[in-house]
Amino acid sequence: MAIDSQLDPSGNYPVLLDPNTTQFEAMGTTYYVDREPRLSVIRERFLEKFSLYSMLGRSPGEIINQLTDAYSAINTGKIGDAAVKIDNLLRGAKELENKTAPVYYICTLFMNRAGEDRQTYTTDDAERKIKDWEDAGLDSRFFLSAGLAWLRATASVNLQLTQSYAELGIPDLPDLQLPGRVSSHPA
Repeated sequence: MAIDSQLDPSGNYPVLLDPNTTQFEAMGTTYYVDREPRLSVIRERFLEKFSLYSMLGRSPGEIINQLTDAYSAINTGKIGDAAVKIDNLLRGAKELENKTAPVYYICTLFMNRAGEDRQTYTTDDAERKIKDWEDAGLDSRFFLSAGLAWLRATASVNLQLTQSYAELGIPDLPDLQLPGRVSSHPA
């Protein structure tokens, strides 16, 4: 049964944030919400890692599908593919244990303090941000919605980039020795 604010006059509810807000306060710090899916290389690497954690935390069916794919890869002799799939699942599961929900870490990648260097990232700094948000009593739905929206936006941008690169084809690099190719230029 949901608690109705009309029935509980104590007012001890999480602080609601407008889903479209571009800034908010938590524990005396102003945080700015970057809405453009653009990250530095180090933050993008953490996004990939946190995205894996999100997948592991969401659906046992997805984990079963990954294991099924690994099993199929083994049966078709693609041992390396299977090893990578299993390794990713094991690493993600191990690090997911005792961690804050991954979506909050994803939010730390694009919710920044004034003057924050967006070309750097540490999990210690991320944990300080999350602690601020917890201590300020902010409603979790804002972060869940924003984090998932960010994942959708970055996935869309990455898909567009991949399609663009695929359309370019492989350039002819005559001076580069590729496996199975002979250079058109004498050595």
